[in-house]
Amino acid sequence: MFGRQPRRRADPPPRTTRARLGVVALFASLVTVAGTSIGISAAMAGHWETGIVLAYVATGTSIIGVLGGATAVVMGRGRRFGAIAIVIGILASPLILTRLLDLAGGLG
Repeated sequence: MFGRQPRRRADPPPRTTRARLGVVALFASLVTVAGTSIGISAAMAGHWETGIVLAYVATGTSIIGVLGGATAVVMGRGRRFGAIAIVIGILASPLILTRLLDLAGGLG
């Protein structure tokens, strides 16, 4: 109308996925696997103090990995990484691993 051009809207910026939280949770769960493995090896070699400290560190990182993974799944910030972090964090936790091995030892 009256020779005016319609106003053009700018294109919205492309959506980027922010999977950083899920990746951090997955990293914490992988640190749990490493800490648990090294702690078991140290305890089997007779270095009890090192094994105990690594078990505490692995338990802490397991909690961080599971909680971070759950948060990533709920918030949608790296859902796949978060779900993997939850599974790895639970299975590699020294507390859960001790219970599972105790149950497996009682079967035989």
